[in-house]
Amino acid sequence: MGWYPRMSTWFPVLEPEAVARRTVQAIRKNHREVIFPWQLALVTWLHRRFPVAGLGLLKALGLFRPRLTPPS
Repeated sequence: MGWYPRMSTWFPVLEPEAVARRTVQAIRKNHREVIFPWQLALVTWLHRRFPVAGLGLLKALGLFRPRLTPPS
């Protein structure tokens, strides 16, 4: 979880009630996917359309670092 402190500085911690409300809204509207908070949705949109720029943004924010050890 070493990445969490860096991630939490850019993306707010979500309240369970807000997550539940947005999830129910997405189900009712038959959305296949919903990404929140809006900051993460923006980064995801950028990375999907411009992968190199999206990766550069994540690196600039300190949110992307190659894994040095294999996952356990």
